[in-house]
Amino acid sequence: MCCSLGLIHLGLRPLTAVRVRAPPRAYHLSQHRSFITSKFRYACDVEAEPLHRYRSGGYHPVRLGDAFKQGRYKVLHKLGHGGFSTVWIARDQSLNRNVALRIVTSENSSSINRELCTHRRLLENSVPPMNDHKHIVRLLDNFEHLGPNGMHICLVLELLGPSVATVIEERFASNRLPGSVAKKACKEMALALEVLHAQGIGHGDLHTGNLAFMIPGLKLLPEEELSKKLGKPKVGPLSRPDGEALEPGMPEYLVWPARLPANDPNFEKSSVKLIDFGESFMSDNKAETLHTPLALRAPEVLFQDEYDLRVDCWSLGCTMFELVVGQPPFSSLMAKQEDVLQQIADLIGEPPEKWQSQWKAMPKWEPHDDDGPIYTLSQWLDLLYFDGNESPDFTRQELAQFGRLVGELLRWHPSDRPSVTEVLSDEWFHDC
Repeated sequence: MCCSLGLIHLGLRPLTAVRVRAPPRAYHLSQHRSFITSKFRYACDVEAEPLHRYRSGGYHPVRLGDAFKQGRYKVLHKLGHGGFSTVWIARDQSLNRNVALRIVTSENSSSINRELCTHRRLLENSVPPMNDHKHIVRLLDNFEHLGPNGMHICLVLELLGPSVATVIEERFASNRLPGSVAKKACKEMALALEVLHAQGIGHGDLHTGNLAFMIPGLKLLPEEELSKKLGKPKVGPLSRPDGEALEPGMPEYLVWPARLPANDPNFEKSSVKLIDFGESFMSDNKAETLHTPLALRAPEVLFQDEYDLRVDCWSLGCTMFELVVGQPPFSSLMAKQEDVLQQIADLIGEPPEKWQSQWKAMPKWEPHDDDGPIYTLSQWLDLLYFDGNESPDFTRQELAQFGRLVGELLRWHPSDRPSVTEVLSDEWFHDC
C-alpha cells in the first residue's frame, strides 16, 4: 500500500488542515526481532518476510548463490516478498542477463496459479509475440523446483526498475510526479490494461506499487557491476535461543531487499510496465473476491457482489488520481470497508438501489462540530492539486478535463464506467 506525505482524510472525512507523514515504505533493519514459528522461537535482526510462512506449503528457503533449473539461474540478491512468493534478482547464466526470479509458495504452486495462467494466455494470444505487450512485464521462463517445503512454481521475469511508488517517495517531496511523467504513466498503465481486457484478463491489484519503471541496461550489467549498483546484500542469520538447530524448511538467514536505484535522471523519459499478476483473473474463471488495496477497491468488491473486468477501471481512476495529485481520492488509514464506502458516498453520492439495504445497515459517522465541508470529487481534486505549495504543471482547464475523466471511471455501477479503450481516446491524452 502506498504511504505518502500529503493531505489526507482525518476522522475519515475529507479535511484539509493537517499534513501527516505515514510510516515510510522503505525496508529497514529492526533492533532485534523474535518470531514464533511452530513451537520454537527464532531471533533475526532483519525485518523481511514472516518466518511462520517457512513451513510445509509455504516459502522456499533461499540462500544467496543458490542455482535453479540445473544451475541456469544463480541468485544474486533479493527484490522483496509478498503473501504468496519471494522475489530475487538472479543471473541467467545461459543468456548472460539479469532476471527477476519469483518463487511461489508451495501451496499456491498448482497448475491453476493465477499469475502463471495470465502470462501463458498473454503469450499464446500475442501475434506477433509480445509486440503489443510493451507495458506489461514479460515472462521469460517458468519451471518447478522441489524444496523442503514442497514443490514450487518459479517464474522468471524481466528485471525492471523500482516501482512508481518508490520513485515518488524517494525523489519527490510533494509525493507527485511531474505532470508530463504522470500523464505518460497514466497512459501506459491504461495501454497495459487494454491488452489484458482484450484477452479477458483482469489485473485485480492495480496501484502505484505494481507499476515499475524500466532501467535501460540493468538486465545486461555484468554481475560485478550490478553488485556495485545494488550494494552488498545485508543478511541476518536466524538463531534459536536454546542453541539447537533450525527446523527443516527454515532459511539460514533473511536477506534485506535491494534498493533499486530511484535517482536515475532518465526516469522522466522511461516507460512503466504493469507487474504482479497474483490477483489477476479471467472473465470465465474468477476468485471469490479480490484483495486490491482498500483505498482503491471497487464498490462491487467492497459490497461483496459479483465483479468483472471493470474493477480495473475503478482502480485505474483511483491510481490516475494519485499519480497526478499525490494521494488516492479515498483514504484507508485506520479504515474499514464501510469507512471507505462512506468516503465514496461523500464524493460521488449514495450507492444505487441494489446496495441500499447493505448500505443502510452499515454504521455511519457521527457528525461533529469540527467536521470540514464535504466536497464533490471535482472540488476535492481541485483543492488537493492547487492548494499546496507545489507549482502546478496542469492548468485549471487541463485539470478539469482530467477530473471529468476520473469522474467517469469512479461510478458506482460498473456498466456506467467507460472501457479502457474509451479512456485512451479521451481528449486528456491527445497530446501524450
